[in-house]
Amino acid sequence: MAVLHLLPAAQRAPLPAAASQPGRGLILGARPTRKALDRRQRLREAGAALFATQGIENTPIHQIAHAAGVSSRTARDDYPSRAALLHDILHAHLDALTEAVGAADERHANAEPAARLSGVILALFATLRANRHAHALLAPGLPSLPGPAREDIAHAGRLVTFRLYTIIEAAVPRLAAARELRAPITRLLLAALGNAAQWFRDDGALASEDYAALLARLLIDGAKSAIALHRAEPLP
Repeated sequence: MAVLHLLPAAQRAPLPAAASQPGRGLILGARPTRKALDRRQRLREAGAALFATQGIENTPIHQIAHAAGVSSRTARDDYPSRAALLHDILHAHLDALTEAVGAADERHANAEPAARLSGVILALFATLRANRHAHALLAPGLPSLPGPAREDIAHAGRLVTFRLYTIIEAAVPRLAAARELRAPITRLLLAALGNAAQWFRDDGALASEDYAALLARLLIDGAKSAIALHRAEPLP
């Protein structure tokens, strides 16, 4: 189960130019062509699936290249190491999550807080399901990255969690006075969605919209109860 990590701002370190550019896989160079971007997308998708099912250390670049329909030489030109490819996989995934949350929040900006949260959860869930292999690599993949790349991915994860807990706080205003609970509650949401992305079926008993609404309600009610218990107050 992958969980995005929140690191204190004091631990954030300046990133090298290559690590701060999503889609570059820690590689410096000119802006890639459309053809190169499409090729790297195929390599990321193949790499995520193979890394997640076989293990990062057990998957050579040439196997990923073959699965993506790319020559080994070209694949190594794009990603000279597994760490470079893994960095790009994780960064692209976190970028997609950030974009999904932001776009959904804009669409539901005028909705009441619970409906706004439900809409954001639905969009986030759809993105996680479409990228479940990449998401499954977040926790085991971070230790495989060099320091600057690891910090880069942690920072990208913070962008997702920060946007999410501002939306959760709008639905549960009392969280503003219980800041120590914001990160755990946000992580619980991400963990629940990441886990559900592995087993959820479109032909199951619950539609994704209903699951998102259910999770939003559980999160709101649970957060209120957690605040009351944390502060030894009567339950709402």
